[in-house]
Amino acid sequence: MKKLELETEISPIDVCDYFYKQNGDKCNFVLLNSASIPGEWSIIGFPTPGESEIITHSIDDQQNVYLTKFGSEEKEVRELAAGTTVWDTRHVQRPIRQVPGYLHSGDSYELCLTTQLKIHLPAYIKPWDIYKVLTLRKNPSPFSCFMEFDDCCLISSSPERFLSWKDDEDGNKIVELRPIKGTVKNTDDVDLELATKILKTPKEMGENLMIVDLIRHDLYQFTDNVKVSQLMAVEEYATVFQLVSVIQGKLYKQGYHGIDLLHRSLPPGSMTGAPKKRSVELLQDIESMQENFVGGRRGIYSGVVGYWSITDDSDWSVIIRSVFHYNDDKENNDKTKLYRIGAGGAITVLSDQEGEWDEMVLKLSSALQAFK
Repeated sequence: MKKLELETEISPIDVCDYFYKQNGDKCNFVLLNSASIPGEWSIIGFPTPGESEIITHSIDDQQNVYLTKFGSEEKEVRELAAGTTVWDTRHVQRPIRQVPGYLHSGDSYELCLTTQLKIHLPAYIKPWDIYKVLTLRKNPSPFSCFMEFDDCCLISSSPERFLSWKDDEDGNKIVELRPIKGTVKNTDDVDLELATKILKTPKEMGENLMIVDLIRHDLYQFTDNVKVSQLMAVEEYATVFQLVSVIQGKLYKQGYHGIDLLHRSLPPGSMTGAPKKRSVELLQDIESMQENFVGGRRGIYSGVVGYWSITDDSDWSVIIRSVFHYNDDKENNDKTKLYRIGAGGAITVLSDQEGEWDEMVLKLSSALQAFK
């Protein structure tokens, strides 16, 4: 196991290049050493859906990596949920009713309105156990991740790639974005054909297309080589069907790097609307009306999480279908900890209030699977 020490303005960082890969394509894990706590390792997991072998033990640099079969903490997490703060529909639907005015006045073409649900869990429930239940049993997703720091914790089962970059065979830096707009619940009664029929409507396709154009605009700041390699394809996930587009480009302009594109592209257009700047300004005011009722502003929800490797490959996902926790949350106490789940949906002039409400509830239910 090799370690590379880097000095930063904040603190020393140990970067461990240990990489575990089980049976070719089943399960990937990266181990990161925190210099602030010598000898302790954090585990960030990127499991392939359905894989049962995972790393569950903290280790130090004198120990071996232990692998263990996933023992079911599912029952404990489900039964010990102390309850949820259910939305008061008046406080959430009021912003939904407010949005059409901005759309008809031309301030925005599409606004992605979000809200939050709060869950109080016994303090001894470990976030890692919630992660295993959610992402390996209930809602496996291609961009699942677990991150726990001194002040916060993220448990993500996101299906959406925000941005990735890597070199192709010719050494060109290829960037890719995969926005999701359009959601249908995956049930026994809904197959791919029916989901496609439901999602290929003017409303759903219009929402997706506006975000595709927004992303193309972001990309053209860095390259003239932009293509839409997949336009509004229906993809199946464990709990939902999604309408997904793929936009790619080559970063060849001198002086630009993928990190520049990441910086300029935030926040994700699929979680804001179009045009982005004005939509963000409107959403900041609209969503602040819920602050006293549903747990505050977005926080980490609808941001991005990912990695940037020493080989200059990078992959970032949108923080959706996720559970997150702040250690300094004022609603924490000695017995319980507060976890938050965000949910949202894009609103256009073709939207109806009941449909948008149903979409928010559907997206919320993906992350709530861990507690059912």
